[in-house]
Amino acid sequence: MSVKFVRGELLDADLHEESVNDLIEHYRDMRFHLANENYVEAGAHVGNFCENLANIIRAETGEGVDPYIGVGNFLDSILNGNFPKNGLDYEVYTTIPRTMRVAYDLRNNRDSVHVNLEVEVNHSDTQTAVRLCTWMLAEMLRVYSDEDHLDNVAEIIEQLAAPMTPYIDSYNGNRLVMHRELGLQEELLVHLYALGTEVAAEKLTEWIVGSNGHSVKSNLGSMKKSRQVHYDDGKAKITPLGVEKAEEIVEEYFNGAIPDMERRNKQMAN
Repeated sequence: MSVKFVRGELLDADLHEESVNDLIEHYRDMRFHLANENYVEAGAHVGNFCENLANIIRAETGEGVDPYIGVGNFLDSILNGNFPKNGLDYEVYTTIPRTMRVAYDLRNNRDSVHVNLEVEVNHSDTQTAVRLCTWMLAEMLRVYSDEDHLDNVAEIIEQLAAPMTPYIDSYNGNRLVMHRELGLQEELLVHLYALGTEVAAEKLTEWIVGSNGHSVKSNLGSMKKSRQVHYDDGKAKITPLGVEKAEEIVEEYFNGAIPDMERRNKQMAN
């Protein structure tokens, strides 16, 4: 998905700028955390996404944004017809809020927010909530896009509708990139990007199918020279230049939606 295109189309429609920008960033974050099996974090971003989408719609009704918006209260009001329709499409005034209700309920009914509930957060619930957010974003794009961009819009919506496959799968401490066509350096960058922290070359060797210690260390040395990684004392960590390359790889091979590195690292540290 071209995040720049989606953001641009929504902003060109004069939707509330701050809410649109935050909506896109939380969407990217939820997909990242889902792909890395961080279901609690993904669920939190589902909630933030819904808050910003609620404010976008609220502003379009003519009621303005509410910095302390409660999604549940907003949904009760709009679905009961308490906000002016202000010429809004049925999809925006009714269908998207109905969908938002399901996504937000999924997020709230598991411990993606409240950690002591009896029912654990799981992949199925989180993936469903993220998919609902994807549908809502695609619908907003369809309603508010420029007519001159219909071909691009159709392509982007098709990408949004594509199955979401995590680009790294974890099992018993092992991590496996979910693509067979990456070169060794590409796979190293994807692992390092997803982790965001330093990791031993030996561990990377265990994770990469068909690799050996010599080739992994040799490639990390080359990547250090190109300033894509820090590599000292047998441990590697991705650099900002490496992040740029990793984002290109994930975008190309995994239809990736990449969050801001600094913000994502803060989330992962919590």
